[in-house]
Amino acid sequence: MVIGAVYGPNEDNGCKIFFELLRQNLNRWRGIPIILGGDWNPTYSNMAVRDNPDVLFMQSIPSRIRSDLLLDLCGDLDLSDPFRILNPEVREFSYIPSGVIRKNRSRIDFF
Repeated sequence: MVIGAVYGPNEDNGCKIFFELLRQNLNRWRGIPIILGGDWNPTYSNMAVRDNPDVLFMQSIPSRIRSDLLLDLCGDLDLSDPFRILNPEVREFSYIPSGVIRKNRSRIDFF
């Protein structure tokens, strides 16, 4: 079994390299159960904001590029987010900005 913690890039610059290196390393253990959790930084869903259960009070998702790269990685390596599998439409958020002015919410921390 592979167990790991992820801290994903919070900018699009260089994110393709991050996901490619992660893919290369995980491919070494293909066929072995993999559990990865952490602060991935993109949302697991790349749906439009109005339909996206991972964001609230946003004009767009945090990064469509990073969400697409994450979903490609998950598809290629048969990875899934257990919470989202069990709760496909539940609105739950792991990122809530400090202060009272900003109301945006997102779910960027997951397994």
